[in-house]
Amino acid sequence: MQNKTKEFLDRNLIEGKWYLISCPELNILEPVKYSIEEKGNEAEHGLLSNGTHRFDDVYHRNNIEVFTLDLEIPKRQKMNLEIVKKLEEYFKKYPDIRFFQALHNLNIIEVKNGEIVDKFYEESATTLNRMLESEKD
Repeated sequence: MQNKTKEFLDRNLIEGKWYLISCPELNILEPVKYSIEEKGNEAEHGLLSNGTHRFDDVYHRNNIEVFTLDLEIPKRQKMNLEIVKKLEEYFKKYPDIRFFQALHNLNIIEVKNGEIVDKFYEESATTLNRMLESEKD
């Protein structure tokens, strides 16, 4: 969803829902939550990062893009913490293991033709599912 004005955002975003904003001018690519705060007789609209930081400088620009996130941020965080928990358990079980060996052994990273495969955009749920599948083997 692209926007041209602040009014466009106010008409098209849903309060409490997470979005991904991009503002090349400010070098920002950030997950944000759209919020509306009651201020007396008026409502103050805004974009919040992690529920606290207001992106007022971005919100009033005309060249930002807003994308709906399919995976809710809290779910992603839960998956990330589960991955960390699995890593912690693995390091306790194998105290002499090297960090990247553990990442490889747990199928967090993948190596093809001697190179680590770039999975920058892979969702945490996919990574966790791959780890759980490898536990079954």
